[in-house]
Amino acid sequence: MYTSKRAPSHPAIVSLPYPKQQARWLPLAKLLLAVPHLVVMVFLIPAALLATIVAALLITVTRRLPRPLFDFLLGVDRYYLRLNAYLLLMCDQYPPFRLREGGYQVELSLPHPDRYSRWLPPVKWLLTLPHLLVLEVFDDFALVLAFVALFAILFTRRYPAGLFELNLGFLRWQARAFTYAGLLTDKYPPYQLEE
Repeated sequence: MYTSKRAPSHPAIVSLPYPKQQARWLPLAKLLLAVPHLVVMVFLIPAALLATIVAALLITVTRRLPRPLFDFLLGVDRYYLRLNAYLLLMCDQYPPFRLREGGYQVELSLPHPDRYSRWLPPVKWLLTLPHLLVLEVFDDFALVLAFVALFAILFTRRYPAGLFELNLGFLRWQARAFTYAGLLTDKYPPYQLEE
């Protein structure tokens, strides 16, 4: 697993061990195998957007986010992260159809804050825009890296370590930006690929 010796710069932590070997032909079928998950995402994304609006109202009024709502929003981010890692060929294990943590090689953890800033929910979407614009470019780059990795996996059964680290950095950055935009943390995400 790629980990840094420094303290994390953001409370959202993504963990994904580097696969020593991968199934040679599975990457060719992953897009087809992911179709059920993509259908689930069609329903999860609108539900998460609605839950984020409710969360914004609750945080603005009470400075708190109820644990079940926090867990749901974090679970949607976890689900998206797992599916993304699977589609980027970074793991062979099929993603589970669940939102909670544990039992899968790709994980996202984030502590539940006691209090939130009351003034941030209305402007977080605006503060997140620069990240989302950069991540849109990285998204295309990550797909190119996964395409290159596909050929490496077909011939060597290994995801090139440098490409894996770059795509893992992309997933970390994406998770930090999404947890911030989704009102799960008040800590602004850094512009970096490292943990």
